[in-house]
Amino acid sequence: MKKVFATLAVLVLFGIGCTEKPINQDDLFIDRILWHEKTDQLFFVGKINETSHGVFSKNKVGKITQHLKIDHEFWSGHLFSTKDGVIYYSSNGPAKLWRSEDSGITWEIVLEDVDMFWDIVKIDDSTLLGTLWSENHPAIWRSDNRGKTWFEWKNLIDQFPEWNKTYDENSDRNLLRHLHSIDFSNRHLFVGTGDKARHTLLSKNNGDAWEKIWDEGYTASIVEENAIYLGADGGQLGKGIARYDFDTKKITEIWMPKDEEWEIANIFSMLKKGGSYFAAVHIEDNNLGEEREYGILFSEDGDDWKLIKKYSSKNLFTRLYLADSWSNDFIFVSHEGGLEKLELSK
Repeated sequence: MKKVFATLAVLVLFGIGCTEKPINQDDLFIDRILWHEKTDQLFFVGKINETSHGVFSKNKVGKITQHLKIDHEFWSGHLFSTKDGVIYYSSNGPAKLWRSEDSGITWEIVLEDVDMFWDIVKIDDSTLLGTLWSENHPAIWRSDNRGKTWFEWKNLIDQFPEWNKTYDENSDRNLLRHLHSIDFSNRHLFVGTGDKARHTLLSKNNGDAWEKIWDEGYTASIVEENAIYLGADGGQLGKGIARYDFDTKKITEIWMPKDEEWEIANIFSMLKKGGSYFAAVHIEDNNLGEEREYGILFSEDGDDWKLIKKYSSKNLFTRLYLADSWSNDFIFVSHEGGLEKLELSK
């Protein structure tokens, strides 16, 4: 493991004292966001310029602190936090996994020279699993010491060898190319798959055998005591949000893009707050540059969903992520590089 001592912003001397140079939120392209309950702060991935990116936080008074700076072009980066407050940052530019036990003050590189983790889930006090968003290596990695070291645990191509082939003779992308979200609850282990072989898989025996429960590879979720809500990757036209019931062992599709007269839904972020449910639908593969609508869905009971915040764009791809906040009055929204607050009705 390599230890990295992160510089918190830039120190500027004033006489015998010193202070931190303020960071302007508008100078950053804000990507994925994470509510960190332990410190009561919002952590986020920020692109600084064309050659650097990093991890930042924002507190209640609006102060932004830089915790980690990476001198590399930004492609994609995912933030995670386990219930004990440990923060992880996984990036593919470069391919490394950083870990911080002290809320971003110091970081260790605990994995490198592998593809990026899409998701991390904590199984018990010491065991974590991570899904590889990879180029033709759909593996689940595992740590047995609270994320300090990792090893490859299961390669799902071994379970589904029929997906170990390319789209066609002109492509180098396998049908089962990478993994997305991973969740563990009620002794059920869920994994979402891609690229063309998009499914939600379930294992009830520690990953030794898997069954397909939904013909869409989920990329976001909300886990409850009796159910898990799954957000569609968007690879299958018409798929949106489904719910798997732990008691009945059945999956039900509860929202579909046709409900908003859309053809497709890509959901990378879901959230439950105060008994209400939220899901962020963004745009992918808008190759014709058509004006397309997308936005934030809301449900009071998990059954009936409606659009409460609408955007539109001609872009090939849009970014839209959600996170909790320190207030009951709003949630955070990261949209196209900016940070917004979505006010909640009382």
